Amino acid sequence: MSMNDKTILTAESVTAGHPDKLCDTIADTVLDCCLEHDPNARVACEVLATAGKIVVAGEITALAVPDIPSIVRDTVRRAFSRLEEEGYIKRKVAAGTFVRIEKADYGLSRMESFSEQMRRRGLEPSSELLSIQFTADLPALVRRELGFSRGERAYVITRLRKADGRPMAYEVAYVSSEICPGMHTHLGEGTSLYHIYEDVYHLQLGNGRITLEAETPGPQLQKMLGLRPGVPVLTMRCTMHLQDGRPLYYVTCDYSGEKYVFSVNLTR
Repeated sequence: MSMNDKTILTAESVTAGHPDKLCDTIADTVLDCCLEHDPNARVACEVLATAGKIVVAGEITALAVPDIPSIVRDTVRRAFSRLEEEGYIKRKVAAGTFVRIEKADYGLSRMESFSEQMRRRGLEPSSELLSIQFTADLPALVRRELGFSRGERAYVITRLRKADGRPMAYEVAYVSSEICPGMHTHLGEGTSLYHIYEDVYHLQLGNGRITLEAETPGPQLQKMLGLRPGVPVLTMRCTMHLQDGRPLYYVTCDYSGEKYVFSVNLTR
C-alpha cells in the first residue's frame, strides 16, 4: 500500500493445475480475441469450472463477438495435452482420461522387504494387520513348498501393505512355526517380518524363488486395494529358503497393477 495515494495492491496465487488457471486462460483468450478485432471493445468475462462443466458468463460490447465455445474447447485441449506431456495424466482411446499414478518399482535384483522397498523410494511403509492364525489347515501347495508333513503347523499372517497411507498390496504369509516358534508375540501393526527373521530369530536368509502373474481381482480385493474396475493385480508368489536350505516361508502378495511395476536387470 502506498502511503501517498492510499492505493491497495492485491495479488492472488494458486498452485499448478488449479482450475482457476484454466478459467483465467479462457477469460484472457476471450478478451484478446475481442481486442484483436475491436481495440475499443468492452469485455466483462467470468469463467467457472465445476462438476465437469465450464460456464462462461458476462457481457461483451464489441464489433465482433468471438466463438466462445471454440475458445473453451481449444484451451482445454491444450491444457490436457500439456498435462499429458508432463506425465500428470494419460489418455486411452474409447476409455477416457485418467490421472497418472507414479508406480513403485520392485527391482528384481535382490530380496527386499516391503518396508525396505518403500523407504528406498522415499515412501513411508506401514501395515494393517488383518489376522494371525496358527493352523495345520494349509493349502496343498503351501505344504509342498514348505516341505511340511501332515499335522505340521504354520503361522498364517494376513496384512494390507501401505505406502504413505495408501493401500499397495494384500499379503498372506505362511511361516514355519518350527523355525519361528512364538512368532505371534513379536507381531504388531508396523512390524517388518524381515526384522523378526533376522534380528529376533537371528536367521540367515538365503534365496527366494518368485513367480509373477497378472490376475483379475475379486470384488473384496478390489475394494480393499481401492482399484478401479478393470485394473488387474500383479500376484507374486515366493518361497524363501534359509542359507542352510530349509524353507522359511511361502507368501502370496497381490500388488495393485496401477501402482506397481516389476523390473529386472539382465546380463549376458
